This record gives sequence, C-alpha cells and structure tokens, in this order.
Amino acid sequence: SLLAGEGVTVLLRSVACGGVTLDGPGCTLDDCEVRHGIEIAARGAAAVSCCTVSRSRLGLAARGPVVVESTEMADCIIGLSIYGNIAVTVRHCRFLRCSAAGIVLHLDLPADDTSKLTPLLADDGTSSVEDCGRLLEVRLQVDGAEAAIFDELPLPAGTYELPRRGRA
Repeated sequence: SLLAGEGVTVLLRSVACGGVTLDGPGCTLDDCEVRHGIEIAARGAAAVSCCTVSRSRLGLAARGPVVVESTEMADCIIGLSIYGNIAVTVRHCRFLRCSAAGIVLHLDLPADDTSKLTPLLADDGTSSVEDCGRLLEVRLQVDGAEAAIFDELPLPAGTYELPRRGRA
C-alpha cells in the first residue's frame, strides 16, 4: 500500500508486484507490472500510468479520483471498476480480454423525482477495448429498487420503471 498524507508525494516506479493500494492524492504508480490488481482508495491518487495489470478479478478498482493513462488491463474479469460518481480520467488505455467488461461504472441515485446524475468519468476516446464481454456497463442503483443496467454514456434520456428490490 502507498499512503500519502497532505502535501506528501509517493512514487512507485518500474517494479513488479502483487496487489497495490494507492491512498492519497500524492500517490503515483508508474511503469509497473501488477498481478493482483490496483485499488484506488477513497482519498484518491494522482495517477496510474504506463502500467500492466493481468489475470486479476478487477484490473483497477477506483473508489477515489485518479488519472489512468497508457495502462493495459489484460485477462481480467473487469478491467476498470469505478465505485461512485468520482472523477476518473482514462486516456490511452487498453482493455484486453476482460471477460465481463472493459469498464464498469457503479452509480447510486436517491429515489426522488428531482434526482439528476451527470457521470464524472472522463474518457477522451483514445482508449481501446478488445475481446471483452462488453465495452462498458453502467449499473445505476436507485434506493429501494433493482439496479438498472446501461451500456452507454451519456445515459439515455427518459423515464424508467424499476422493480422494487425483493425483501429477504
């Protein structure tokens, strides 16, 4: 785990490792080979760049803001999984043979008529998804209802009826 407090910069460069957790806006992972996935904690990280992640359930799990650049996620179940509406920027990345999806975005929305959501995921179109189950999956969870699943951003405009979540 890399942990960076306020005003501290931590850089991990040119290493091969198992799993990595980045926790703090000063953390950067650069030119690394990761075998068990990368996790970005809620405080976020500065960047993940020029890395390779392979044969992991989740290539990169983002729970905080981060820039992911020139990174390859290969033979993972999910290449990039983003939890919440956080600022994640993806540039020049490759998602190869991810069996479920290249990118999965998990979004929550309160159950009221005035709720609006603008996803903060920024993808400049320079990334590629090859031989994955699907390019993108957006899982929109509304309080008290089953999740709605979309395969595009921006989300299609409209009104949707979602079944109530079953009670156990």
